Amino acid sequence: PYNRVVMETENGYYYNVCDMNLSLRYTEKTTGKDIFLCARPECMHDGNEKCTATYNFLEISNTILYDNSIYFVANIRDDETMGYALFKASTDGAWLDKVGDVITIRKPQSSDDGINFSSAIDNFIIHKGYAYIPYRLGQHSYAGFLGAGMVRMNIRTGETESIYDYNDDYFSSQFVSVMSACGEYVYYR
Repeated sequence: PYNRVVMETENGYYYNVCDMNLSLRYTEKTTGKDIFLCARPECMHDGNEKCTATYNFLEISNTILYDNSIYFVANIRDDETMGYALFKASTDGAWLDKVGDVITIRKPQSSDDGINFSSAIDNFIIHKGYAYIPYRLGQHSYAGFLGAGMVRMNIRTGETESIYDYNDDYFSSQFVSVMSACGEYVYYR
């Protein structure tokens, strides 16, 4: 249900409970026991900053199990900036780290007036040690458009390379969807 991605391993299944907010879980195959992916037994899994399963209830993309870590893109914001970042979590719930920033911009003045300028987070893929991450910021209109594009991020270093960047011109912008990868190629539309 809710379009969840289930990531199977030999002993169990990893998944994110919600379609949008961070709530990582693990289910053991042998017992059927379902637990939050957090190694702190005293944790309430309530979105606090120490919980690896529900950290700040981040708004996230799809989740990907790759090289024994779970990766996802999250909507990030503070008082002055907004954007997206790639995160990775350990499969034992011991840690959650930010790999790197996908894009960060200064918040528009009108975002303080309650206007939502962040867009839905698009799905991404990982291929041969690189994450291919499309992004959209702002509304799908001339007045609310803040940028769109796609980056390729090295998942070990967090270094990014822009593949497409339409951050200044709504009329020529393209919204990219990453489809899959095979061999030396990444397919997108």
